[in-house]
Amino acid sequence: MPFGKFSKMVRLVVREMTGILALDLVRKRLVTNLLVLNIAYDVETLTWEQLLIFPAK
Repeated sequence: MPFGKFSKMVRLVVREMTGILALDLVRKRLVTNLLVLNIAYDVETLTWEQLLIFPAK
């Protein structure tokens, strides 16, 4: 786990987002076979040092 604390924070946010979505679906009495979560960031707001940590692929 190269990013330690950051990775734990990201996992927590993703779990909370999916939990809220699942509860919303239950409240609306909807079902699905698939949930998709797209995670993106605005590269223009990152500093040069941050870009070196997360290189483009």
